[in-house]
Amino acid sequence: MKLLDTVSRQVGRELQQRRKAQGVDVTALAARIGVSRNTLWRWERGRGIPLEGYAWWAQALGLAPGDMLAETLRRAQEHEHGTRHTHVDP
Repeated sequence: MKLLDTVSRQVGRELQQRRKAQGVDVTALAARIGVSRNTLWRWERGRGIPLEGYAWWAQALGLAPGDMLAETLRRAQEHEHGTRHTHVDP
């Protein structure tokens, strides 16, 4: 599996979990971001997320996009390599 695919799916899962934890439904968040409900649904499944989409999505949920993506990339790399790291240098 490609690292980018793993990252996309991981980002989608994490953002979906955060959206649900904040009590925001797909339709409301899609409206905040300015995309269709179906687009957001696909993004939550890790499909076709444009780079700027990560930032829009994270910001709409009150998250720092860079921090969120760095953490997600670290987790995806661990998954790909079957390793656990406690620290990743920026």
